Amino acid sequence: MKKFVKLVISRDFNQELSVDVMDFPQGRDAEPRRRFTLTLDYGKYDVSPLLKDHLTLDQAVEHYRDQLYRSIAGLLMTDWECAEEDLTTILNTIREKIAPYFQ
Repeated sequence: MKKFVKLVISRDFNQELSVDVMDFPQGRDAEPRRRFTLTLDYGKYDVSPLLKDHLTLDQAVEHYRDQLYRSIAGLLMTDWECAEEDLTTILNTIREKIAPYFQ
């Protein structure tokens, strides 16, 4: 069974995004607790390997999605899922920030 987590943007900067990963030890109806915070870097230096690999904007966003998933799964040591709107908010923010590099 997958662990359910909540993803919340805690800091949104020009070159990085901090995401709080929260779980529900008392069940989904109880208050969540913050387990850890991940930082996703998307400055020009961070995006340049993706550009060198000739990724499209969509492929780059998918790369960040995979990176986020693997990082959370590794820290939780289990498979996980979240509300789709949480993930969409994060990926749309990343897309907005990295889009200028792909023009």
